[in-house]
Amino acid sequence: MTRFVVLSLGFLGWGFYELSGGADFVPEVAAVAEISAPSQVEEQVEIEESVAQTPVVEEPTAESVSRADSEMLLSVAASFEPETVDEPEIVEVIVSPPVVPDRRTVAAARVNMRSGPSTDYAVLATLPRGTKAEVLEVNLDGWARVLIFQTGEEGWIAERLLSDS
Repeated sequence: MTRFVVLSLGFLGWGFYELSGGADFVPEVAAVAEISAPSQVEEQVEIEESVAQTPVVEEPTAESVSRADSEMLLSVAASFEPETVDEPEIVEVIVSPPVVPDRRTVAAARVNMRSGPSTDYAVLATLPRGTKAEVLEVNLDGWARVLIFQTGEEGWIAERLLSDS
């Protein structure tokens, strides 16, 4: 609550300062309504010359005021909170070796390729010796899921019936 009050008062004070001309404030000189003596004419001429020589102060635009508002609010807010320095994030980069496909050939004369990892599944194809295949996975029961290069079919073969190529 204290921060809100301090920020509000700071913002109001800054707004009054900016709207009254800020650092470039030059008081306006009132024009003399009646000239009755020659000495007053000389004073009026001097006043008009001094007014003509003073720089013209432009009114602040909405963009400059809003930018200044945000900068002031940030500076006031920063003065109430201790400055914290974020520690850099430590990023671990894990580089894995390139995946080398496990390519093998059928070692037995005629091997059944099945739709699942056991003899209970249907036979998809019978493969001759020397058929090239890529092993996609091997389960704990000794069955390998393979991709046949010539046909593009996937199926399961007993791993013991495959040889390294």
